[in-house]
Amino acid sequence: MGYSYSASDTPEMCFNAPKNWQLQWYTNRQTSVSTAWNGTLYGIADYNSTSDGDNVILQIPGATHDWYVSFNRKIGINRGTKEGGNQVLVHKRSSGLGYGESDLIAKLDAGDTYSNAALPLAITVNSIDLSADPAFAFVTIAPVPTPAPTTQAPTPDPTPAPTQAPAPDPTPPPTPVPTPVPTPAPTTQAPTPDPTPAPTQSPTPAPAPTPKLTGECTVEKFSSAVGGQDALAEILGLVAADSDADAIQTVLTAKCEEALKPTK
Repeated sequence: MGYSYSASDTPEMCFNAPKNWQLQWYTNRQTSVSTAWNGTLYGIADYNSTSDGDNVILQIPGATHDWYVSFNRKIGINRGTKEGGNQVLVHKRSSGLGYGESDLIAKLDAGDTYSNAALPLAITVNSIDLSADPAFAFVTIAPVPTPAPTTQAPTPDPTPAPTQAPAPDPTPPPTPVPTPVPTPAPTTQAPTPDPTPAPTQSPTPAPAPTPKLTGECTVEKFSSAVGGQDALAEILGLVAADSDADAIQTVLTAKCEEALKPTK
């Protein structure tokens, strides 16, 4: 079962988990775990203090190797153990129960977890209670959690170098207002004379005959003789619209008196 030490009776220590599984000495205290397991694990030295259904060895079968988990309780027949006392040990050996070398892979304290790419499940020691009777380790065996992908923060777009604003074109000096060419004074043409109206073709009516003066110089008498009071006013050189009967009578009387004067 492997080399121990040169002394015949010391150190007092048990075989490791792969050898005990191979010997099949603890078949009623061992469990093969293929998916997951959670519970208490006791030391080989406390075998007699445990009951059927309790566990002192756990096996995790692999493709080419098997993995073994045990609580290396340092007490009684195992009080002389030289390595990993009161820790949870992980061993590995080739699959099967035939001859094979075993290797110690990990020594775990409370709070430790062990896994690797070849081990199908992760082994976690939740706690170790040495004050209990019998002492035990509380262990969880479960699939290795897939780590959440690490999402890197997106690389911010590089800040472009600031573009310098182009220098504005210089403002040209204002163009002087050109002196306007003086507008020549307009040539004043003589006004066109009003055209001489064409002669009226109609013959000028004969002047109304001056009534023959008699001794009766009244407006009524003369108006009837010349065609009305207005016609009489015009004959007398008055404006008909501005002359009433009294004005006409005054002028008419003067005319009659002048006409009736005896000729010298």
